[in-house]
Amino acid sequence: MNNLNQLTNQSRTGKISVAGATSSAATNVTVNTTNGILYADQTFVSTNHTLANGANTFTAIAQDNLGRTDTHTITTYLPESSAFVYDANGNMVFDGQKAFEYDDENQLTGITVTNAWKSEFTYDGKMRRRVRKEYTWRYGVWTLTNAVRYIYDGNLVIQERDANNIAQVSYTRGKDLSGSLEGAGGIGGLLARTDNRQPTTGNGQSHAYYHADGNGNITMLINTQQVAVAKYFYDPFGSALSKNGSLAEVNSYQFSSKETHEKSALSYYGFRYYMPNLQRWLNRDPLGEEGFEGIVGNRSQWIDTSHSEDRWTPDAPNLYLFVENRPTMEIDAFGLLLGFGHGNWCGYSRSGEGGYPIDAVDAACEKHDKCLATWPDACKFKFCNVKFCADVAGANCHGNKACKKAKLKIMAGCVVIVPIPPFIHM
Repeated sequence: MNNLNQLTNQSRTGKISVAGATSSAATNVTVNTTNGILYADQTFVSTNHTLANGANTFTAIAQDNLGRTDTHTITTYLPESSAFVYDANGNMVFDGQKAFEYDDENQLTGITVTNAWKSEFTYDGKMRRRVRKEYTWRYGVWTLTNAVRYIYDGNLVIQERDANNIAQVSYTRGKDLSGSLEGAGGIGGLLARTDNRQPTTGNGQSHAYYHADGNGNITMLINTQQVAVAKYFYDPFGSALSKNGSLAEVNSYQFSSKETHEKSALSYYGFRYYMPNLQRWLNRDPLGEEGFEGIVGNRSQWIDTSHSEDRWTPDAPNLYLFVENRPTMEIDAFGLLLGFGHGNWCGYSRSGEGGYPIDAVDAACEKHDKCLATWPDACKFKFCNVKFCADVAGANCHGNKACKKAKLKIMAGCVVIVPIPPFIHM
């Protein structure tokens, strides 16, 4: 890690455990001929696998009590070490395998793996991704294999169309974790997925219905016959531990109800892309960029204007950090979350004795957390978060600088993603 909080390299040692799940009860599972440990929820793990430097292939074979078997093989890239390269704007441009390209707004426009595949993204004036194109390297040239055009309602995708503008997939959405349609960025608000090609070309199973956990992560899809057609398990930071079912790969909306780019495993949050394998964002939070500040109507308090060029103040947060490294307790609606790090209740900092609030702002954070723990899921976010922003706005810091800074940070988040504050405790 360098002084800009950029991850510069990573390395691994030892062996790996391979985890997964079966679609029905299995009596035995092997991974590369090594027996796995079976669990009651139809998951399994196989331990102590030696890794090669680079591509590694794992073949899982499951057998049930009738002697039936099923085989699944995956290949994943796991180098012994990787060096990460960034441009002058803080955007990661190379991770040891994939090259990343950006436009002048620091929006990801392309991902390339040399002589293998590449993806291209196009955005509209509202910073929404409107077109995704996929290419494969064939006979020395890039060959277009797929093109997707996105149709939005506000900032949420409601339909995907092909290059001929013909509807391919439609999404039905309801209230997300905020109690509104997109206050939490659509997290937890997906209701159904409709394959628009199925009514005329398929078996009639065109509809599938989403199920999510308390943090809005998609855990299952069922069809109209109540049969599970996709099932997902994640680690706390969103890396998929297992996927199974006929729609498991076809459905793109997975961790945090966000679209996962299949080839790169990046999650698209609207303003940024998240890397679950590195547990951090691909580029910096745009909250300090002057142009972005103009869009949201807020000037960041972390910009030091005493220099000829804007610079970050020493107390500025880590702009690559994902939900304060607390993914089981917080969500990020649009990729704009910045933690507070103040007091016992306003983030990860523990600066007071006995767990008591250290000032009025910290007391508002305590009240907010207890509110979220009390109210039913359907209404707690909207009610508690609107109250929270009001309580912080009225907090008296009595001239304490740390308290005032924490108050400014929280109010900046309230301005950006009202009625959802910069963090949500689950």
